Amino acid sequence: MGTLEEYSLKSMHLAKMTGIMMGVHAIKDAFLLMHTGVGCKYKTAAQLSQHDWATHPNKKEGWTQVGDRAVIKGSSGRIAPFARSWAERRDPGFMAVVSAVFLELTGEDFSDAVRKTEADDFPCPMAFLGTGGAAGDFYQGYAAMQLAVAKKLNWKIAPEDRRQGEVGILGHMFTRYEADQRADLAQMKSLMRGLGLTMGPCIFSGSNYEGLTSIGGAEHLIQLPYAKPAAKKLKRATKRELHPMHLPIGIAGTSRWVRELAAATGVPQGRAEAFIRKHESKTRDQVGKLKDRYAGVPVGIVAETPLAAGLTSMLTEFGFRPMFIGLRDDSLGQRELFDEWLEKDGVKLPEGAEVVNRPSLRLLREELLSRIERGQLMGFLGSSTDTQLLQGSSLLLNKRPFILQVGFPSTRYHVTYSIPTYGYGGVMAMGQRILDQILSVG
Repeated sequence: MGTLEEYSLKSMHLAKMTGIMMGVHAIKDAFLLMHTGVGCKYKTAAQLSQHDWATHPNKKEGWTQVGDRAVIKGSSGRIAPFARSWAERRDPGFMAVVSAVFLELTGEDFSDAVRKTEADDFPCPMAFLGTGGAAGDFYQGYAAMQLAVAKKLNWKIAPEDRRQGEVGILGHMFTRYEADQRADLAQMKSLMRGLGLTMGPCIFSGSNYEGLTSIGGAEHLIQLPYAKPAAKKLKRATKRELHPMHLPIGIAGTSRWVRELAAATGVPQGRAEAFIRKHESKTRDQVGKLKDRYAGVPVGIVAETPLAAGLTSMLTEFGFRPMFIGLRDDSLGQRELFDEWLEKDGVKLPEGAEVVNRPSLRLLREELLSRIERGQLMGFLGSSTDTQLLQGSSLLLNKRPFILQVGFPSTRYHVTYSIPTYGYGGVMAMGQRILDQILSVG
C-alpha cells in the first residue's frame, strides 16, 4: 500500500475550484458563476455551508447549465446572458467565472468571452479563472482569486498620496463569517495599533468588494502566507513592495510578527520591544498553569504548512510534545518552510517526531490510531476531515485523547463570540480551548 500513497485520497483533497469558491465567499458581495454542465453542479459548497453557519455560500453561486447541444454548437455564448441575469438579481460587487474540464477541452476561449462581457458595460468587475484538469490545489485556487481581484484594483498611487502609517494585507485566509475569523482580524489590528499603525483593507476579510478598492492607498503592504502560490504575479500586478510575513500564532510567533512588521514599516525597534515585553509577560503568566500540568503530553497536528508551523510552535510553548505533523498542502511551502519557521521561533521538534507532506486519509488513520493505542499520542488537532477519521474507534473510549478541530473545514466547531487563533489573545484562547477539551475527556 505504501506505493499507492501518492494516489490515495488526501487530507486536503479539494482542488483549485474550491479555493476560488472560498475566495468568492470571502468577499461579502462577490458572486461565482459556474460555466458547467447540467450534471456538474458544484457540490463542494456543502462543505463550506457546514463550516460557516453565518453566511450560506449558495446565495452567491449560479450556473450556466450547459447541455449536450450547447457543447456541440459552442457554449461560450451562454456566459454573457447568465452573467447579466445573475447580476440583476444579486447586484454583486465582483463576479468570478469558472468552468468545467470537459468544456475547457472543447478549446473555446471562455476568458475572452468574459472580457467582452465585462467590457460591454457590465455592472461590476469580473474575471475568468481557469480550473481545467490538474490546475492546482485548494490554496492555489484561493491565491488565484486574490490575484484576480488585485488585477482590478488601482495600485498607481504616488507615495506622497498614500495614507501614512496604514498597512494593507494580502494573503489572509478568511473561511467564514463567524466570530473566530473576526477575532483573528481584530488581533492583527491590535498588534498594528500597538506599533502606532492602522490596519487598512485586507484581501480577504469578509468585506464588500468596495472595501478592498482603497488598498492601493495604504503606505505599506504585507503579504501573509496564503498569497504564496501567486506571490510573483501579485508583485507584478501591484508594482509595490510586498513584505512577506508568517502567521502571528504562539508567543514567539506573534512577537516575531511584531518585530518583522516594525522593520517593514519603519517603526522604531525600541517601541516594538516595549510592546512585546508587556504582552509576552502577561500571556506567559496566563498559560503557565497549562504548562505546569500537561508538560510532555504527546500530540499530533494536521494542517496546511503555515497553520501547522504556528500550532507546533504554540503547543511547544504550552509544554506539549508535537510528535506527528501532517502538512496538507501542495503549494504553501511544506517541510522546507515549516522547518524554517520553527527555527525562527526557536522551536525544536522532540526526538522521534515525524513530519509528513500531503498525508493520505488512509495513512493518517493508521498512524493516529496506532500512536493512540501505543500511548504515543494523547491529543490531536486537525480539520473535521482529519478528526472524523478517529470516529467510531473503540480506542477513543479507552485512551480518551483530546481532539480539537482547527482550520477548514471545522464542521463541529462553531463560534458565537471572540475566540482568536492569532496574536497574544489567540495564545490564551487556544490554551483555554485545549484545556476545555482535556477536561471534557477526563
